[in-house]
This record gives sequence, C-alpha cells and structure tokens, in this order.
Amino acid sequence: MTELIKEWFTADELCGVGGLPQHRSSFSTKAKNEHWISRQHSGKRGAAFEYHISSLPESAQLILRNRDIKRGAITTLPMIWTIKDDAMAPTVQKGMQVAITYPPMFDGGGLYLLSINKVPELRRVQWLESQQVYAVLCDNPHYPTDYVKDLFILAKVIAALAPIQ
Repeated sequence: MTELIKEWFTADELCGVGGLPQHRSSFSTKAKNEHWISRQHSGKRGAAFEYHISSLPESAQLILRNRDIKRGAITTLPMIWTIKDDAMAPTVQKGMQVAITYPPMFDGGGLYLLSINKVPELRRVQWLESQQVYAVLCDNPHYPTDYVKDLFILAKVIAALAPIQ
C-alpha cells in the first residue's frame, strides 16, 4: 500500500531542515513569530506541538516532500512556490507564485523546479533527442541556456498564480 505525504511534523523532526533553527529553543520562537499552523501532540516529554508543512518556509517544504517521495509516499495536493529570481521573466516574474506538483516526473518539456547547485530554481526544460541532452532555458534573454545530461527535478509547475483584481 502506498503512503500519503506526511503533513504534520514535530520540532525534533524539523530542527535544522532547510535552514530552520538547529535547536528546539529557537525553533518554537520562530514558529510563534511566523504564526505557523500547529496542533498539540502528546510526546515523550508531555505536551508538545506539531507544525503543518504549509506553514514552513518553502525550502523546508521541498526537502520534506522530497524525503517522502524517496520513501514512496504520494500526494495529489499541489504546493505553492515563490519565484526567487528573474530568470523566467517576462513569463513568470520574480516574487510571483506558482503551483507545483509531485512526484516530479519529466514528460518531455515544460516548466520545472530544478535543483541547480543545490538551490531550487524555476526553469524551462526541453529534451533534445538528437543530442541526448536536456536544454535548461530561461525566458529572460540575459540568462544563458545550459545543456545537461542529468537533471534533479524537484517538482513540475502546473500553474502560475496571479492575485485576483
């Protein structure tokens, strides 16, 4: 039977993940200051809290989702990612949000969230059959096209989100 993606995590599970604090004492302060969704959980040391994945910083969410995928868990729920650079402008602007989905299967082309030098980056990807390489493209002409034999795909972009006017 296939497991679902885990949604609730204790501080012990989250310490040090994706830039989160290394120690429990500073962890609970960060969670409180950033208004993370939490619920009470009966732990080994009495009452403790679990935090919902949607409240965590995007970098921690990606790491946790990819851990679950590696162990065979699935999800049908998309995640929201905020664009960090202008490489895909004018199509997708810096600061804009996109919906991404798991598992990240390459289907021949499209927009993907890739791990580039261990940093999540949104890029357009095309498979070039004649050369047996992937073209990693940016819509912004100031960024070069890269040609690579292997990709580390974190997620596929399924929609660009814009505010309702």
